[in-house]
Order: sequence, then C-alpha cells, then structure tokens
Amino acid sequence: MTGDRTAPNYAHATADIAAVAPGTACVPADLADAPVRAPRPGKPDPDRVRLCVVTRQELPPDQLVRFVLSPEATIVPDLARRLPGRGVWVTASRRAIEQAVKRGLFAKSLKTFAKVDKDLADQVERLLAVEARQALSLANKAGLVSTGFSKVEIALEKGLAEALITASDASIDGAGKLSRKFKAIRSATGRDAPILQDLSTAELNFAIGGSNVVHAALARGGLGRRVILSFRRLQRFRVPPDAVVSVTVDALASTPETKSDVAAVAPALDLAAVNLDRSPDS
Repeated sequence: MTGDRTAPNYAHATADIAAVAPGTACVPADLADAPVRAPRPGKPDPDRVRLCVVTRQELPPDQLVRFVLSPEATIVPDLARRLPGRGVWVTASRRAIEQAVKRGLFAKSLKTFAKVDKDLADQVERLLAVEARQALSLANKAGLVSTGFSKVEIALEKGLAEALITASDASIDGAGKLSRKFKAIRSATGRDAPILQDLSTAELNFAIGGSNVVHAALARGGLGRRVILSFRRLQRFRVPPDAVVSVTVDALASTPETKSDVAAVAPALDLAAVNLDRSPDS
C-alpha cells in the first residue's frame, strides 16, 4: 500500500537546516546524483567525495554546496542535501559559484535547460548565515553560550570557552583584548583558538535573543562544535580564493599575535591554489 507523499518544497529548501548538523545529512546512496568517486590517496574523506563542476576537484561534501533542479527548472541550493533529483556540486566559495553561473555549468552538468538566478551566490551566503545563526541559537538554548564582556572574559580565564564569538562590527579595542587573551590561554595548552567573527551584532542579537550582543563565549559540547563548523563554513565561503596573493605571510607572522592570526585564517584560504578558471573539460 502506497501512502500519500508531500512534494518537496524547493522554494524553501533549507527550512530543515536548523534540524540538521552541517555535514551530517547526506543524500541517500541510491539517489541518482553527481559522480561519486572513490578517493585517491591523500584525500581527506575516506568514504566518499564529490566532483566540483568548476574546479574539477574531488572534495568531501562538507566543502561543497549541492544544487538541484526544481520542478520549475530553476537551480536551487540544497544545503541540507535532502532534495530529490540529481545534484550539481560546487566548491563552497563565492567565486566558485559565480563561475558556475557565468559559465552555464549547471545546465551543462544536468544536460538540460536550467534557469539560474544571477544572485545565486548571494542566496547561498544568506543561507549559510542562517545556518550559523540557527546553530548558535540551539547552542544558546542548551546553555553553552555566555554573553557580555565581563562574563566572556571570566569564561576565557577559567578555560571554559571552546570558541570566542565576536560581532563583525565590534570595536577593535574590545575585540582585540579578548582575542589576545583567548589566544594566549589556548596557546599555553597547545590548543587551537577558534575566533568566530562572521555575524554582525544584529545577527547575534537575533540568534541569541538578547540586545547588543557583541561578545560571546562558546562552551564545549556537540552543539558547540556545530557552531564552529557552521561559522567556518560561512567564513570560507566569503574569503576570496586568491586573497592569499595580497598577503605577505612572512610579514604578518613577524609577531606572536599576528602569527596566530595567520594560523587562524589559513583554513579559510585552503582554496587559494585552486584554478577556478580551468575549463570543466580540461
């Protein structure tokens, strides 16, 4: 007996983002999809990789954005990787998506007509920001978030913070003081110091349900790790792949403070060497 099924909502494809931890929801294995290839030696994901239609690189799904064709023949992002149909995978960076749009790679990959909005990269960035806000909101409800300069400073000093969250529009003095303290404390124990600066004060207010949230400390926990992953995914999307060209790493790393800053942004520049202008047929 076959029951009624609700048609997938392509217009609001990311409504389930809040319920899915970034990188944990994968499209079913039996779904006809973009090429799934066995990883080559040295690849980061031992189980599966996907082929980016722009760079022709095989990458783990967490480093890509999946797109599908809606019934209206429009390309829509599927961040949760739940929508049916064949997927087109693009490296999770603004420039890669812009190149895919410019070069008509969605229609070429699907071998059919596909309408693509010119602001597709903007749509993805907004959805990634929503994902980060929702992750932070869940962590806050779980009691993993402390706000306010004094409370954050105490959390840092007691070693209770797994990450420091600072509004993108925070004052340089306040943000700098907390960042330096956090880096020094974490460095003393040989641990990374995640500093998340990808949401504005208004966005932090919305996520946490407070007013004038500028600084926050994130405690350990599964939801805390989800926050870090979602913020870093948004950061990687925003950082231009060739940003490293305009940065002299040796000069930046001349002091302990700036050296740690370089280490902090290095993961976001891991796409710098990718030639996004390569032909998909090369």
